[in-house]
Amino acid sequence: MGPRLREYDEAHTERVLLNLSWLIKLRWAAVAGQLVAVLVAWRVFDVHLPLGSLFFVIGIAAFTNLMLQAWFRSRIRGLGESRDRQAEDRKTRSHLGHRGEALILGLMVLDMLLLTALLYFTGGPSNPFVLFYLVNILLVAVLVRPLWSAVLAILAFFCYGFLFVQHHPLAVLEVGPGGERSGLHLGALLAAFLTAAGTLLYFYLRVTLELDRFEKALARSREAQERSAKLTAMATLAAGAAHELSSPLSTIAIVSKELLRSLESHDASEEELEDALLIRQEVQRCRSILDQMAHDAGEITGEAFETFGLRELVDTVLDGLREAERVHVHLEAEILTARLHLPKKAVARALRGILKNALDASAEGEGVQFALRRGEGRLELLVRDEGTGMSPEVLAQAENPFFTTKEAGQGMGLGLLLTRNVLERLGGTMELESEAGVGTSVHLTLPLASEDPSGAVSAGTDVRPFSP
Repeated sequence: MGPRLREYDEAHTERVLLNLSWLIKLRWAAVAGQLVAVLVAWRVFDVHLPLGSLFFVIGIAAFTNLMLQAWFRSRIRGLGESRDRQAEDRKTRSHLGHRGEALILGLMVLDMLLLTALLYFTGGPSNPFVLFYLVNILLVAVLVRPLWSAVLAILAFFCYGFLFVQHHPLAVLEVGPGGERSGLHLGALLAAFLTAAGTLLYFYLRVTLELDRFEKALARSREAQERSAKLTAMATLAAGAAHELSSPLSTIAIVSKELLRSLESHDASEEELEDALLIRQEVQRCRSILDQMAHDAGEITGEAFETFGLRELVDTVLDGLREAERVHVHLEAEILTARLHLPKKAVARALRGILKNALDASAEGEGVQFALRRGEGRLELLVRDEGTGMSPEVLAQAENPFFTTKEAGQGMGLGLLLTRNVLERLGGTMELESEAGVGTSVHLTLPLASEDPSGAVSAGTDVRPFSP
């Protein structure tokens, strides 16, 4: 299955599951409304009704909805909780999506028949609640394919027509010889209109809001896929460039070294020696940039997952970081036993890049805050500096490839993009907040693994409340 077809299938599945979940809620509301209507007519207005038949019909709706709800919850429980089950979960959700559409159609047919049965025992076409045929038709138009909507509309037509032929009349709903209607009939007309309009409005608003939320999540997923594609292309480019340029750069390095020796042996001028040395330095810089691009853009696929504690993570992040003493680490005491099951080097490299950016943006000697705390099944991290910060325009471009505000040679503009890619591939997140002249805060999350009862605080780590 191609990416676009898979994306369409997943979007269709999500819509069907969403519609099914809200249809279950609406059916519970319908059952409650029918019970209230029957009891009010019987107890308050003393209308003679075949209560046994009515309660039996309503009971069928309640029982089928209870069974449907139990089935739905049992099928979707636990989906997406494990990265190792993603393929299985996708297949299950797709299967649920196809079965869900058939279930929606079956439920709408059943509800149409049950509505007809209720109207049959309560006045037939003179009952104002025949408006709910229109409600059902409109719901079907939203929930299933157009062809099935037409089929359900035809079914509604025949059901409504049947009521003109067969029904149990109710005297309070009959129109008098002069066209007058009873107060109860007028009240029922108003109640039917309000409940039908309210049902449609509620369903429309809720489904619209949920679909909007889903579309935004889908847009974020597409952005993540685009970033991943950029990084894959960049990794291929970097590896190819490193391979193709390795030989000429090596040749230039050898020649420049020999040139430097020759100049030194022939008492060349200081300016000539500096030019030859500059050639060697720039060649070395080119090789370093290519090596770094190939290394950083190579993703995390080659590194094995391992289980480790937070103190190991902090030590690995700070190891080799320039001016690491300026980083003030804050840990909540209850998180000291937490464990992570991730590729440690890749995660540490990503976090080290964030800390390096914070140090670079801060004034000389000024500290950077690095805080860790437990979330709901997640490790929450905060890196905060009080440096130069970023304007809204710069912040909007901060994660674009090769965009940097640093001086030439100080950065390639890939750090934030690579960090987000690593975190999101591991099930984490990254959010940036910045204001020019105030500073920058980077909020990150990572999934937690099991607990380690022997966890302890490493030397030099400050244990204090997390203060974002």
